[in-house]
Amino acid sequence: MKKRLALILAGIMAITLSACGGGSTSGSEAPAEAAVSETAESVAESAVEEAAPAEEETTESNLDAILADILANDTDGSFTRVKEAGVLTCGCEGNWIPYLYYDENDADNLTGFHAEVAKEIAKKLGVEIKFDVASQFDGILAGLQSKRYDCISEGLKNSTIEPFDGLTNSMLYNQDMPVIIVAADNTDIVDIASMNGKIAGNSTTSSYGKIAANAGCECNPDLDFAMAINGLMNGSVDLTVNSMVVFNRYLETYPEAADKVKVAFIYEPENVEDLQGGITLREEDQSLIAAVNACIEELLNDGTIIALSRQFMGDEFTENAILYQPYL
Repeated sequence: MKKRLALILAGIMAITLSACGGGSTSGSEAPAEAAVSETAESVAESAVEEAAPAEEETTESNLDAILADILANDTDGSFTRVKEAGVLTCGCEGNWIPYLYYDENDADNLTGFHAEVAKEIAKKLGVEIKFDVASQFDGILAGLQSKRYDCISEGLKNSTIEPFDGLTNSMLYNQDMPVIIVAADNTDIVDIASMNGKIAGNSTTSSYGKIAANAGCECNPDLDFAMAINGLMNGSVDLTVNSMVVFNRYLETYPEAADKVKVAFIYEPENVEDLQGGITLREEDQSLIAAVNACIEELLNDGTIIALSRQFMGDEFTENAILYQPYL
């Protein structure tokens, strides 16, 4: 395209020189020179317009080139394995609105923020996505360790996966805003210190469960979020830690619960990165990690992840998430 543009510009110069070559500046010849000038401008504008798509093609091909290079230098075979299978297998939950849940209009379609990000990553990799859906969180990390699937799409934080040998996170792409939820009439739980000795409806292996456990809570790992909320209502648990987004969506779905449960306070860690997470993979799969990182970076830069965050978490959350500020 650069050669073509150079030839077109050279032609424009030749036309212009030809028009001026006679040296005449009489009034009768001025319109002809003006016409030549207009023709040159028209050709130049056309050349620029034709050159523009090449920039888009270059942007698109940059990721393709990066992935091709990763594949060509795949010494551990992990990216090659996924490409040859034509499928990226992904472990996750299926009952975590708005992050991972089944579409009410299509019972076979797993959707939500993390599900859609995983689908976009697979699309960038040039493969299909296959979800291995668990009913509860416990066991998902062990499933990745045992090579049941290629990755986990839960937006897990680094602190959550640290105890699991051989696992690591991709480039971080999501941020959380945890809240401590209690019964509406609860006046005892107002801060971290007041959580000590209380019963929490959380799994001890989840990032939310770790917040509760570190505060001195006794955790009940057998409860999902809906069950934990019911536990608050019937008094079997004292609190549950979860996402503000999840809680707000729950109240939208079950508005009758608004006068039965409430947010006691928002959890604020010393380091905001403790609230950020990514795709979880095995450390040994270095080429697959590199490929997933390249895709996430592309999805952040092209606005795809920002759009998905707005769709599933809302504008207010997206615009206030520190992680997304460079991409807004």
